[in-house]
Amino acid sequence: MSSQDPFRSRQSKPSREMGDAPGIGRVSKFRTGSGGRASKVTAVDSIDRKLSMVSGLGVFLLLCGLIVVVLAAWVFISSRKNEEAAKKIENLQLPAVVAKDAPTRDTVAIPSAIELQAIVDKFLNARSEEVVTSLIRKSDQPMPVILEKLAGLEAKDGKLQSLKTLDNVSSQALRQQSVLVTFKGGRNRLAILSPDEAGQWRVDFDGFDRYLSKPLDEILSGKDLDARVRFYVSADSYYNGRFKDDSQWACYGMASPDSDQLMFGYVAVDSPQHKALRSLIASKAEARNTKTTRSRLLRMMLDIRHHADGEARQFEILRVLSDEWALGPTPLDELLDAPAVR
Repeated sequence: MSSQDPFRSRQSKPSREMGDAPGIGRVSKFRTGSGGRASKVTAVDSIDRKLSMVSGLGVFLLLCGLIVVVLAAWVFISSRKNEEAAKKIENLQLPAVVAKDAPTRDTVAIPSAIELQAIVDKFLNARSEEVVTSLIRKSDQPMPVILEKLAGLEAKDGKLQSLKTLDNVSSQALRQQSVLVTFKGGRNRLAILSPDEAGQWRVDFDGFDRYLSKPLDEILSGKDLDARVRFYVSADSYYNGRFKDDSQWACYGMASPDSDQLMFGYVAVDSPQHKALRSLIASKAEARNTKTTRSRLLRMMLDIRHHADGEARQFEILRVLSDEWALGPTPLDELLDAPAVR
């Protein structure tokens, strides 16, 4: 045994000689865990994973921040655009809304036959001023007289038998449709309907009533007078008295549906009234495909004058107002174009 103290440090041999390569010194061995994997490697991996997670979270948060910024910018820009658009709309002067033209006398549609008959039926049964006013055209008769005549219609003509819309009635004086009103006993009247300026179809009461501006008895009295009449008219050839010269006067027969008395009307040859009557009678004859001008009675509105030195049944025709028992906007002898009359 050595006499030296075993606990005294033993001086170690120098780790390397002069000129040797440097060494790393004493390196401790790693402890091995279960499975033979180094425990220090496991710790390093754990730290790397945590660092990766932290860096990934940072990237995610950065992306979220960018998205928020982009959305905020988009919302801001959109709001500014909406504000500008709203200002433009506020300052925009829209064109005025133009309503479609309301129906007029010339453009309103023609009612069906049933609709026309319904208007006439309501007219026949109307007994109040309000209802009658809504159904008839302007009349030369006062409303109390109109109401009285409607109320007494059954006593005068009989009970209503039928209503028939006529489709072969035409007029050059006004736009019109006609409904034939027939009463039990054989009497009848013609309801002439025409649209007003607003396009509403109305019954011409004066035409339905065959109204004369003076009573027929007074017209036939032989006095000097002027009258507006609704007569049947046809061509005739009775020349006598003050109207004996057929080179100056053209003769027409006239009759009232409420009298059996035949009358005669005269117009100056080639006057506007003569041209109008001649044209109307010729056109009606052509429409009926007949050569005769004597058999066709035309409903007409006329202004006539009786001269005291003439026969009681002889009248001068002053105006040809209409080729129906209802007035149009313009007297017919003015409306007809004289050069077109043959």
